[in-house]
Amino acid sequence: MNNSFRKVLVFHVVRGPFIEDFYQCVTYGLYSPAWLEKLYAVFSLVSESEKVFRSERTTLGNTCPEFNRRRLLRKAKMRALRISVVIVLAFVICWTPYYMMMIIFLFTTVEDNEWEENEEEKEEKEEDNNEEEAEEKGMQRKAGKERAKLQVEEKRSIISGRS
Repeated sequence: MNNSFRKVLVFHVVRGPFIEDFYQCVTYGLYSPAWLEKLYAVFSLVSESEKVFRSERTTLGNTCPEFNRRRLLRKAKMRALRISVVIVLAFVICWTPYYMMMIIFLFTTVEDNEWEENEEEKEEKEEDNNEEEAEEKGMQRKAGKERAKLQVEEKRSIISGRS
């Protein structure tokens, strides 16, 4: 099946959830079971990567008997190969993060209940930390008051010793 025809069947345009007019091509709601979307994504990635790495062989035959012409042709091929390698590397470097995140997103799911439990645990830890901080501050205040009392008593004893 042609790649563009396959994409026409899968994608559709949906208006975004924002106030501004925003339209985007999505596959949301097309796949009823989750495994079908994963299968399509893997199939697409494999077929696209197979096309990129497929080597096309060209045969020249006996078209250039002169040495200079062969040398120029060899140089041109090497230059074209270098440019092609740079283009493919740029493509791979630019699109790898997107495809990695897509794969991670497709094959990992966070249950809503786990997310809520994690939020509740965070809130409990924050409350515990706040209570501990309050206790520490209270203990510091007590220690400060006791030090102040000791200093006052020392001063009184010094003053009473002088009199």
